[in-house]
Order: sequence, then structure tokens, then C-alpha cells
Amino acid sequence: LLPLVTPEMYMALAPEAHLFGNQDGINPRERGTGTVTLMNGGLLFLRNSWWSRGFLSLWWQSRCGLKDQSPLWQILLLNIGAATGGGFTLAPG
Repeated sequence: LLPLVTPEMYMALAPEAHLFGNQDGINPRERGTGTVTLMNGGLLFLRNSWWSRGFLSLWWQSRCGLKDQSPLWQILLLNIGAATGGGFTLAPG
């Protein structure tokens, strides 16, 4: 059996982080295409903080029905850009 891993154990790895997410494995059909899943919305750990509440609010407002991945990525990248003073950009490969 695998040892029990709790959300608190993940969060202890980076006490300053507000968001922890997971990335899907590489889809065999997409291997070699340059397509990468930035973050999967199926499993997120968030601290109870003003940043997390704002992030979830923006994501929730940006969702379109069951389509939540693109808004998640857009808001994540906008937050990274804001946090780095525009020092982060995502350029197509």
C-alpha cells in the first residue's frame, strides 16, 4: 500500500504558495505535437487566502458551461504575469 499523503503535506512543501495543481500525463495522441496540459482543474489545492478566493472567483465567473480548462489557464497565466510585473510571457513553441 502507498503511504497516506494529505493536502497539508503538499502545502508544507511551499508555505508561500496559494495554489497547488496537477498536470495530466502526456496524451499518447499528442506526443510530439508540442501540446501540453498546463494544469488540470480536476485536482486543485488552495490555501484559504485573499489571493485564492480572488482566483476562484475569476475562474468561476469565466467558465462557460462545462468548459473550465481554458479559463483556468488564462487566469493562471494572467496572475503569473501580474506577479512578475510582466516578466513572464508564454510564447508559442
